[in-house]
Amino acid sequence: MVKLRGNKLISLLALYTNMETIRGVSEFRIVQEKEDDFFVYIVRTGKGIESIVAEEVNRMLKRVLGDNISIDAKFVESIPREPSGKLRSVISKL
Repeated sequence: MVKLRGNKLISLLALYTNMETIRGVSEFRIVQEKEDDFFVYIVRTGKGIESIVAEEVNRMLKRVLGDNISIDAKFVESIPREPSGKLRSVISKL
């Protein structure tokens, strides 16, 4: 779960399934640093313009998490895997 201000909880599955619908995103990792502070690392599919993909990610996250959050989206070449080889798509550091 992702914990927001006021003890509001959001399912990791809700974030994952919504991110999966965004065209132009091949892989992603959402990292929650604080209750209202999120970083999103995005690997593009090669389709779509970065600014349009970032705008769509921002719009979706604000719809799911609320308008009062800060989102910093960064495009990367790859996202590190866990020792098991799996990709952790959502990480909360709270």
